[in-house]
Amino acid sequence: MNKQPAITKLNEKIDTARKLTKSYQDDKFEAWQHTTKVLIKNLFPSSDSHLRRFESISYSPMVITTSSPSSIWAEARNDGLSQAINTLAAFVDEIVEFWEDSEPQSSTAIPIQASQDPVEMLIDGFHKFARQLRRRHNNRATIKIDDEYDVQDALHALLKLFYKDIRNEEWTPSYAGGSARMDFLLKDEKIVIEVKKTRDTLKDKKIGEELLIDIARYKAHHDCNHLICFIYDPEELITNPTGLESDLSGMKDGLKVSVFIRPSH
Repeated sequence: MNKQPAITKLNEKIDTARKLTKSYQDDKFEAWQHTTKVLIKNLFPSSDSHLRRFESISYSPMVITTSSPSSIWAEARNDGLSQAINTLAAFVDEIVEFWEDSEPQSSTAIPIQASQDPVEMLIDGFHKFARQLRRRHNNRATIKIDDEYDVQDALHALLKLFYKDIRNEEWTPSYAGGSARMDFLLKDEKIVIEVKKTRDTLKDKKIGEELLIDIARYKAHHDCNHLICFIYDPEELITNPTGLESDLSGMKDGLKVSVFIRPSH
């Protein structure tokens, strides 16, 4: 893995650990711990000291007695997460200082390939954009990306950098007795963009079901030749994003469908 992607991946794991200290869930912790171990193995394949350092972190109380308060478990867990955050941050510092850049640095924050569509470029960089919004000078108020409408508003502003005719009040053709407003129509390009943000009640199976309905609707829309589905998953609630992207992307009865789950994990 190259230098910048490695830093980005570790920082994402640090962000997740911070969220776990505020809102702990067993399944999310186990998923974070497992994927972080896999990431460390891939980043430092020639040495097992990094992995051993991470695996040595304890998230349970060292000593428990009958008089120990129940809060001791939460305190020990958060102490462990704090130690994990510091450990991963040390790995980031090591990469920044000692890894060599394997490719020339671009003058742009988001590398733009000649063949890359601007929409795809914005989707690929959206999570970095959302994180940067939180870092205001002197802790000034900022825009929080908390739900699907926040994602839509932020993406709409970014799309304005590249497209003049963006419509977000168009109705989809009727499907199964009902119709719905599309998120964005780039009329000149005949591209429709659907935006979703995962939550506890919207992940994996439910996301897939909604996208299948979207695809069925847009196949009949005369202004849609390409349906782009952007699924923003900052909490990594989707267990197999690569599989979901692969299953739903491609040509569907003459409609080109591209599904992007970001940030990738």
